[in-house]
Amino acid sequence: MPNVLSTLLNFHECTCHESAHNWEPSCMMASLRIFASILRTCPKIYPPLYLAAMLVRGKGLDHLPRVLADSFFSSLFLAMNGLGYGMFFCLTARASGGIHLLSSYIPGFLGGWLAILAERKNRRGILALYAAQLAVDCIFQQLRFRGYVSTIARGEVYLFSAAMAVLMYLYRHKQASQGGFVSSVIRFLLSENDGRRPQQAQSTAGVIHPKSPFYQAADYVLRKYQQLVAATHMRLPHHPLAKPLFNSVQLGARGFVLGYGLKTAIGVLTNMLKIVRDPGVLHRVLARRSSVMFGCFVGGFTFLYKALLAILPALRGKDDEANAAVAGGLAALSMFFFPSSTIAINLASKVIEMVYLELHHTGHLPHFYYFDCFLYALGFSVIAHTATLEPHNIRRSYFKFLLYITAGKWGMVDHYYLDVLGTQSSYLLRHNQFPRIR
Repeated sequence: MPNVLSTLLNFHECTCHESAHNWEPSCMMASLRIFASILRTCPKIYPPLYLAAMLVRGKGLDHLPRVLADSFFSSLFLAMNGLGYGMFFCLTARASGGIHLLSSYIPGFLGGWLAILAERKNRRGILALYAAQLAVDCIFQQLRFRGYVSTIARGEVYLFSAAMAVLMYLYRHKQASQGGFVSSVIRFLLSENDGRRPQQAQSTAGVIHPKSPFYQAADYVLRKYQQLVAATHMRLPHHPLAKPLFNSVQLGARGFVLGYGLKTAIGVLTNMLKIVRDPGVLHRVLARRSSVMFGCFVGGFTFLYKALLAILPALRGKDDEANAAVAGGLAALSMFFFPSSTIAINLASKVIEMVYLELHHTGHLPHFYYFDCFLYALGFSVIAHTATLEPHNIRRSYFKFLLYITAGKWGMVDHYYLDVLGTQSSYLLRHNQFPRIR
């Protein structure tokens, strides 16, 4: 039996204290200290997050108890991941008499299942999708590191294009009843969020005092803009595509402003202290190339989608979901301006979820009870294995997050000792790339 384990799992006899928690001899105390470290960090993460969401949704102070309750359950969920994984890692090592390649997969699955049950049901699906996305990325990086697959140049752009084609097909197919965050973003970007005409937006101007300088300046700019648009419409050639294409250009310009403004606003907020100390930082933030490229990405997508949606019916002689799919797929190529594997993988996973729900509602696929829990546990098992035995194959930002919430304890694993499993666990240390936390 040991020979079989040695062959299949690269079994190595040792204790969990030697390989994992060498900073604490007691297995139970090591797990509890990780649990406590995560709980101490959570107040810096969840309360501000849920409070910002409350303010964005326009909720009053009466919603504050809900914010505190949501923060508590999310903090408990995150801490249970550390507690469950540490506890089951030690139990697995003690039961097998050493460590092997399954020493992190099995504890990760059991600890993830235990943790997701502590979270609210309405958040389990989102967390399961996020864990699945990160797990797929970890698997791909493992295969690439071992030389089994090669990286496709700008592969995230093609993934985003394919996902957007399916998404826009579904959006057009069920436009009247489509809901959710993704659909809300699409309606906002394409100016289909509330069906109002631009002239109706003036009715909201009374929110700002009419004598304020801000109102007078904004009113002047708005009037000049409307005069320019009206004059341009009058000079457009009498062609059925002239007005739709002009509207596409308008929408593209609006998308550029939105994309650039959002990226710049995030940059200003994250560098607020530096800007206060040195105002020159503000100029560098405003002139960032990444902000301009993100604006080109958003503006290019909205322009191309609206323009193609106007041209394709004229070419094909009919207006259906296929036009939306083609327009969405081609417009998504604007991601060449701002390639992002995170955006592409997030959208692809969301589209897979939407396709599954669509097939389930039509009776083509059954409903799997606790599938969200199973998916999260499976994803977390891959994440935990990668972060423990192959930290060079996980997103650096996520690995730094693990180090941050555990007060560096995840990084205290003896990676040189774990090299015996053949995963090159000490790769980052040997190449002086191991992330440090303050």
